[in-house]
Amino acid sequence: MRKFITLCVVLLALMGWSTVGSADTGTVKILGDEQFVPNAMIMATFKFAPGPLSATSGASVTWDNTASGASADEPHTITLVRQDQLPASIDQVFGCGAPGTACETAFTARNPDGSCPAGSLGGPPGSPCVWITHNVGNSGLDAIGDSFLVFPHSTRDLTISASPGSTLYYLCGIHPWMQGSISVR
Repeated sequence: MRKFITLCVVLLALMGWSTVGSADTGTVKILGDEQFVPNAMIMATFKFAPGPLSATSGASVTWDNTASGASADEPHTITLVRQDQLPASIDQVFGCGAPGTACETAFTARNPDGSCPAGSLGGPPGSPCVWITHNVGNSGLDAIGDSFLVFPHSTRDLTISASPGSTLYYLCGIHPWMQGSISVR
């Protein structure tokens, strides 16, 4: 059974590989649903599809949060982290947000003065508590700590501004099992 599951995971990973050229725009779909069975199970299948992506520096990539399913009803972040900050276990997923984790860093960057209530993700511009886009490096995605919010039922276009030859790792700071990478050409 383990071999079958491993084979399925490998095949899904290979099918999820995508390439974005300099003249093309690529799309990363935000997909998934939730399920709850009292006294038995809670499950969320939220994911970035594809997870691994290849893009030319300067290319535009769209994160599309408009599919049907519970994932589209939720906000998501595109938050750049070091590879070793990506949660790799259930404990790390549920612990993301604790001091020193990638999620804690993402939320602190968005709420530097503590004005947003605990657990608040803010709202659209004009709301009392606004999620601030945090851009550490150049405009676009290029530096650890860059973080952008994708609102429910919306899309977000971002330019890949990292240097060719680099690999960007990202997660959703709200749902940290959602992870992806961008190999920059």
